Amino acid sequence: MALVLLTHETPIKSGGEKLVFLHPHQPGQLIKIINTRYIRYMYAQWPLLIRLQRLAHYWSHQRELMEHIAARAHGVQKLHHMQTITGLADTDLGLGIVITAIVKRNGQLADTLSERIQQGQFGQKEAAALHQFCEWLATAPLIVRDLTTRNLVWDETGEHFVVIDGVGARLRPSLRSLSSHYNRYSNCKKIEKLKQRVMHQLRQHSTAGHLSTG
Repeated sequence: MALVLLTHETPIKSGGEKLVFLHPHQPGQLIKIINTRYIRYMYAQWPLLIRLQRLAHYWSHQRELMEHIAARAHGVQKLHHMQTITGLADTDLGLGIVITAIVKRNGQLADTLSERIQQGQFGQKEAAALHQFCEWLATAPLIVRDLTTRNLVWDETGEHFVVIDGVGARLRPSLRSLSSHYNRYSNCKKIEKLKQRVMHQLRQHSTAGHLSTG
């Protein structure tokens, strides 16, 4: 299999932990790569723990794949709330996870929940869909370590939210990986924090709108 060259490509999303690229050979697909800066951070932060790991800095990929397997193994309904993983890719930036891009009807990448709010496009339909997502996550065996308005995107076609990042346990040992009850408790806490963030951003947008028209 040919090596996918990404070194000279510009990522469409750049986070502290991962970079996301358009797949150069498969239209409609994206490639998630571990950010090299994060790799350096991990080796500096947990030098012994990383060196004892069989696959070292690929723990993030391992945990993300594990959560998708766990969701399907438990027969979780409404898997459309999770992005679709279609394979792995060998690249010149390391091993990548290939996922199906979630796009708008015009073909552009889907808006995040945060962008939806900022654009004044968070209405009753989106609010109901967010409620459905939160109900699903509250009972799913999925471990979500980072639930923010930037890690959820709006699927226009299906009219639902999809979690695209922050899935899987942290590198350090956690009770969430050992206890399903504790994991549900932790997910519920994150859901409440997400709702608070949404309310805060909605208030900010409303205030900004009043100021701009005043």
